[in-house]
Amino acid sequence: MAPGWHITTKPAATMYDPAATAQGNYALETVQILFPGTSLSGYGFFLGGKNLETEASPEYTAFLIRRDGHAMIERRTGKAATVVVPWTASAAIKQVAGNNTVRNVLRVSVERDSVIFEVNGGRIAALPREGLPTDGHFGFRTGADINLHITTLDHTRRLAPVPARRPSEE
Repeated sequence: MAPGWHITTKPAATMYDPAATAQGNYALETVQILFPGTSLSGYGFFLGGKNLETEASPEYTAFLIRRDGHAMIERRTGKAATVVVPWTASAAIKQVAGNNTVRNVLRVSVERDSVIFEVNGGRIAALPREGLPTDGHFGFRTGADINLHITTLDHTRRLAPVPARRPSEE
């Protein structure tokens, strides 16, 4: 379904292109359109993926949102998931209303010392880079019973340092 990918899940899924990797300072951005439904499963993307082809030892950081306007960040190591930021409501996340679709833009900026997670330009979290898997594969992460169209997944490698934000931009 052009442009992008249309994903309908029953069980949760992690999808990626084995050739797609990111390291150092970079940004990932995806436009995801959620269709009406009742599932409160999360959807979004992951970064820092390693050992993804094995069920016993995959590792990644997932950034997920859900239809009720909540976001979370988790670190997955093997079969264990550690919640880094629990499901938290954010006015920046557009919620599904009735039979309408909703479009959200998810972005993560991996900087020298921090990782910034945003939806539609609103900051969800800024976390220390240390302890979060960021170098490795990236791709999509969807929960169960999700009907989603993803139009883009962009990877931007930063060659210059990210300028400091002025207080008026916070």
